[in-house]
Amino acid sequence: MRTWQHSGFSVDKSVRLDAGDTAAIERLTQYIVRCPFSLDRIVSLNPDGKVVYRAESRPKGDGLTGA
Repeated sequence: MRTWQHSGFSVDKSVRLDAGDTAAIERLTQYIVRCPFSLDRIVSLNPDGKVVYRAESRPKGDGLTGA
């Protein structure tokens, strides 16, 4: 992975799991398989087949916008 020329993704290796730490492994697994966006924000399916997604616009504490 260190020398492979990839398309721009990054790998976070800051989380370390011990082999027997099943609770930590479960938490990481739940995070990995979670939906990357909120299904509650899908507003409708237009007649032309396009999905409408309502994004969060409220400012976050760090000055960025999002949930």
